[in-house]
Amino acid sequence: MSALGNVFGHKVHKVPAQDTSLVDPFCKVGIEVEVEACNIPVTKNSISDWTPHRDDSLRNNGMEFTTNGGMVGSQIREAINTFCDFAIKNNFDVGYPRAGIHLHVDMTDMNENNNTEFLNCVLSYILFEKALFRFAGEWREACGFCDPICLSQRDFGGISQLLYGWAKNNLPRDRAFSKYQAINFIPLYTQGTLEFRHLPTTFDKQRILDWVNICTSFRKFGKEVNVDPVDYLNANGLGALVDVVFTTASKAILPYVRKEDVMSAIADARHLRILHSKKPVPAYMWNEPDNPFLLSKRGRVAKPAKVKTKEAVAEPARPQGIPLRGGRVGVDIFEGDPVQRAIDAMRNAQRVMVRRDNQVLLQDRAPEPEMREAVVDEFHDVFDEDYNI
Repeated sequence: MSALGNVFGHKVHKVPAQDTSLVDPFCKVGIEVEVEACNIPVTKNSISDWTPHRDDSLRNNGMEFTTNGGMVGSQIREAINTFCDFAIKNNFDVGYPRAGIHLHVDMTDMNENNNTEFLNCVLSYILFEKALFRFAGEWREACGFCDPICLSQRDFGGISQLLYGWAKNNLPRDRAFSKYQAINFIPLYTQGTLEFRHLPTTFDKQRILDWVNICTSFRKFGKEVNVDPVDYLNANGLGALVDVVFTTASKAILPYVRKEDVMSAIADARHLRILHSKKPVPAYMWNEPDNPFLLSKRGRVAKPAKVKTKEAVAEPARPQGIPLRGGRVGVDIFEGDPVQRAIDAMRNAQRVMVRRDNQVLLQDRAPEPEMREAVVDEFHDVFDEDYNI
């Protein structure tokens, strides 16, 4: 087996066991904290274990503080405590809604023993992505700096190739991914890490430490348990899956877990596998009344497909107030409820960018909100699996 770090040209990280109060005491992490109102002169020596950088994307003398490399065990708690005390003492501002905390989790030793370690790490994240946004704040889904995977289907082709094409050593280029995803794959190529961008800036020490434990739980699940989380869910139920994925961090994340969110995420997880198998769901499956799966469940017969001439095919209408920007579904966070608008964008997006065979294909899909449960049923029929939560 070839470790992830070796493939991407990074040194495989190895550490002795320490600080067992953390979910994964073996895991090395790096932290970036964005702040505003940094009105004091800061240098590299102003705060131990941290390096300041000017950040022009922020306001009022915005700065980004990064840890000096990766940290392990007690180093993590000490660095968090040091920064929070420094920020509070100097009246830094959390920079709502622009600033955030970006956590880099070391992945260099993933797939060292089994080619499915990284796959199951990411799949477990997908199932609980909504819970992470509930923990961080649901408004973050629409802030534009950390798009959830369900809103990043333009990148599904690259993600599928990275997760399922691993054994074939057929990795996508880093430009196959968007930087502003909630879970950012680009640092795998530059630092050997997976970046979690959900959490807005806070100076609450325990909240940051809980976030570290939640995010490192996915790595530990992939590395040590390494089973398909959907199969485990089917066999043991949602409560058991929460316990096995988050272990001692279950108490922090459990209040934000919803069964319907996990069921909805199953469709996204299986969509990635369908793309890799080159058997994408046909566009007609999403549309009434020609959806054969839905019709069969209702005792009806599918109508013959209508043959449309080139002139008869009209450009699909874009949802009102949800413009497409650069291939991504953009949401104006200053109009209406940003969270609901983000959800509407996911449900009603008219175009899905699918990268396959070095070509970008446009597939028209328009699932209605009430179709989401039906989509899960369709995947159920495709794979002949039963999700009894």
